[in-house]
Amino acid sequence: MTGIKYTRIRDSRSLCRTPGLYDVIKISEALGVSVTYLVTGKDSSALTPEMLYVRDSEAARLLIRRIMDNPSLLEALAAVAALADRPEV
Repeated sequence: MTGIKYTRIRDSRSLCRTPGLYDVIKISEALGVSVTYLVTGKDSSALTPEMLYVRDSEAARLLIRRIMDNPSLLEALAAVAALADRPEV
């Protein structure tokens, strides 16, 4: 997908070399991620508004931790969301 030869990637990895800028750009385009994300694993432009909210909200992170500890809370939250999505009659 990138047009980069396998041997070039293999040789870079085996020699512990960082790929060149143009190779990084080709790889990021093939994967559909930003160069920043590819290099650092972090890129807020790749985050949805929901993900940004969770990242910036201690309350949201606490809620997620509680749900992870007790998955039945997720079912209750889904039921509340379903009620909120129903059109009013």
